[in-house]
Amino acid sequence: MAMTDNGGPPNSLEAIRACLEAKAAFVEIDITALADSDYLLVHEPYLEAETSGVGLVGECRAEDARSLTIKSRRKPTNFCVPLLSDVVALFAEYSDSETRLQLDFKNILPFPRAEPYQRLIDLIAPLGKRAIISTGADWQLRRLRALAPDLELGFDIGNNLDWRAPGELFDPRYPPWKCGAYGYWDDHPLAALRLWSTAEYLADRCELFMNCVRDLSIF
Repeated sequence: MAMTDNGGPPNSLEAIRACLEAKAAFVEIDITALADSDYLLVHEPYLEAETSGVGLVGECRAEDARSLTIKSRRKPTNFCVPLLSDVVALFAEYSDSETRLQLDFKNILPFPRAEPYQRLIDLIAPLGKRAIISTGADWQLRRLRALAPDLELGFDIGNNLDWRAPGELFDPRYPPWKCGAYGYWDDHPLAALRLWSTAEYLADRCELFMNCVRDLSIF
């Protein structure tokens, strides 16, 4: 979500409200689990990357998160860092809107217990079909699906299969790390040798992605 005309940085309530006022089809936000009761609208696992805080997002309590402000492009702002519950309340103000909320679920590692998954499901329950959760971590989607069979889920395949222009910069922390025989970045063994046509290769890979989680809404 880009900086809006009213100055609201990405993941701010001000930017989200501007999108709702503009009747956007979708509003995408980043969410990361807090230590208790809520999720914080941040992309990275460390508070100092995007907020005035310090430490792991997952060790920060919701009560303490209320005092955080957004750091945009590494510069401090006066905008508060919203909690997911704040966003749900804001969407409730626009109950007649058709704008949908897409939550980019940033927790990659599986939680040792079910509570953070159920917490997320419960937080967005008032939005009904207006909410969809997406992530590149298919194992997280399977855990959510087991707890909420009717939840709308989307799978971002960018960590499994991607295309990059020659010389394009990318974050080396995240896969895929190899450029395969078909010209796509893909660490799967099938990409190592050109044994099929490109169409056959892509069809096989996409069939795997589409079937890794039951009833995906967005692929």
